[in-house]
Amino acid sequence: MSEIGETQKSWVMEVMLEVQMLQDMLNEFSTPILGKFLQRVFNIDTIPILLFTKNGLFELSGFYFDKKGQRRECFMTSFFSIDSVNEENNCVTLLLLRPINVYNQPADSVYDVFRLVKTPVCVEVDLDCFCGIQSFHPNLLKKEIIIEPKW
Repeated sequence: MSEIGETQKSWVMEVMLEVQMLQDMLNEFSTPILGKFLQRVFNIDTIPILLFTKNGLFELSGFYFDKKGQRRECFMTSFFSIDSVNEENNCVTLLLLRPINVYNQPADSVYDVFRLVKTPVCVEVDLDCFCGIQSFHPNLLKKEIIIEPKW
């Protein structure tokens, strides 16, 4: 692999590890007196990210089933959360986040996203495919849609 490839590889892995570390801090940080204060106060355990390839924004489709085995939801997304990082294989397991618009419908574009919803869908990807990462504020997972009556 070329020197540029090695630099890119280590840079992408470094960013993934840092985001994973921040998520772990939010989930596991505890004090003897206050316990898991950060998690209770912020009610956040995920940092949403977008990934970019040399061809543009990375997008996947996902679907998952309910307990009865019925197909429950089919969606397209460019938003992910890091589930785990495998440094040895230069891979990361991503959790797909379902984008929702202000009308509580699936968002058609990244510009229409009002909030994100965690799904049980995961995928493992090779970090060699990516050249850019954009993180977003975790509050995208907490937003509530409030529609007030016109009158």
